[in-house]
Amino acid sequence: MRLERGTPCPTVPAHSLGTLHHVYVITGKLRTGPVEDQVELSAGDFVRFPGDVPHRHTCLSERVVAHVVTTIPQAHQFGTADPRG
Repeated sequence: MRLERGTPCPTVPAHSLGTLHHVYVITGKLRTGPVEDQVELSAGDFVRFPGDVPHRHTCLSERVVAHVVTTIPQAHQFGTADPRG
C-alpha cells in the first residue's frame, strides 16, 4: 500500500467475519486499524487487526509504503475424500 499526505482516507467497511489485516510499515508513518482503536506505526513496525470491523489507513508522513496481507477464513469447498482410495 502506498499513500501520500493529504490522500483522502475513507473508512473501509467491514470485510467477511474472521478477516485479519497484517500491516508492516516499510517507510514513513501510518495510523491504521479499527476506527475506534487505531495505532500509529513507523518504519519497521507491525500490527495485526480485525478486518471484519470498519477500519482506516491514514498517512502521517509525506509518504508511506506498507506491506499489507489480508487473511480470510475459507470454508471447506469439497467433500471429504479418503486419500487411500
